[in-house]
Amino acid sequence: MTLNEIKVLIVDDSEDNRLILEELTKSLGFESVLANNGKEAQALLEADSFTVILLDINMPEMNGIELLKWIKGQPKLQEIPVLMVSAIEETEEIVNCLKLGADDFIHKPFEVEILKARLNSALSKFRAKLSEKELLEKTFIGSVKLLSNVLTAVSPRLFGKAARIQRIARHLCEALEYGDIWEIEIASLFSLVGTITLPPDTLEKIINGRPLAGDESTNFQSHPIMGHKLLSSIPRLEKIAEIILYQNWNLDGTAGSMKIPREKIPFGSRILRAAIEFEHIQNKSNNPMEFAQTLKTRTGNFEPILISAMEKTMYTEYSKDVKQVKVDEVRVGMVFAEDVFTTGDAKIIGQWQEVSQGFLERIRMIHAKVGVKEPILIYKPNW
Repeated sequence: MTLNEIKVLIVDDSEDNRLILEELTKSLGFESVLANNGKEAQALLEADSFTVILLDINMPEMNGIELLKWIKGQPKLQEIPVLMVSAIEETEEIVNCLKLGADDFIHKPFEVEILKARLNSALSKFRAKLSEKELLEKTFIGSVKLLSNVLTAVSPRLFGKAARIQRIARHLCEALEYGDIWEIEIASLFSLVGTITLPPDTLEKIINGRPLAGDESTNFQSHPIMGHKLLSSIPRLEKIAEIILYQNWNLDGTAGSMKIPREKIPFGSRILRAAIEFEHIQNKSNNPMEFAQTLKTRTGNFEPILISAMEKTMYTEYSKDVKQVKVDEVRVGMVFAEDVFTTGDAKIIGQWQEVSQGFLERIRMIHAKVGVKEPILIYKPNW
């Protein structure tokens, strides 16, 4: 973070104090923006980005404590250092501000060197938080990439099924206007990770949507527990692991002979289950009328809002334009409109498979070695 990137929001109802603080921050090489009350500051915070906030306590309309509570309640703002500024000497008031999340307290009249030291200290802590957050982000992204590569290597076709579930889940979230789509997308991608412990013949049945018998069905029902165990120990995947754990539970809170209060099942798990069910039906038929008829028989498994989202997604899935492309024209994000075969008639990728980077590299490698039948039919991406 350079000096030019540091922007200080100064909130004080006294014009003299605002000008003094502005001069002090300018002497440190920082840009500053002024607000004369909490309401004005609130509007600025919603419209712009700031590195640190100098906040007076006693102001009209919305005082500093009210604004501080609001700031710390906003996910996008709560990490910004807030330095409270006041002539109040009462320890109770200072402690209250610190409890609410203020990073420091500066007394009026201002001591220039103290103010500089407090600002620099707050910025140092903020930089440390940003560095830690960046490290966690890299660790998180790396973990997700590693897991997806492992799943692809273990069973490319199983990964393909998971990728189809992920695409459908994304459409469902869009139809529901669900906020944390990224959580559902990652949960969908790893929804089948627990099945890698199952025998190959059972995996083959799962991939092709064939019925399981006896112990196969029992073992399959427990795969979300294994998936939960694999993911819950990875930082930031705890919530995603929980979504996966409850992905097979029914709307009434049952799963086989087990029963829990239905409110314990995360809504994300119900979205994931709808995506899995959607993919299963779609795997059986590429006819929209047959799909709609089958979906009607499943209405008891999902609440009306999810049924509506599934119907919207059905129209999205079945209304894609089809285009013919060559192997070197295939791009990440395209969806295959039919099965893809080698020139020797070996099936390599199924219909409805969305092209990931891994699958793109695989189809190009196969084409270079043995040849892939062209043209390939793909659904044009909506974008």
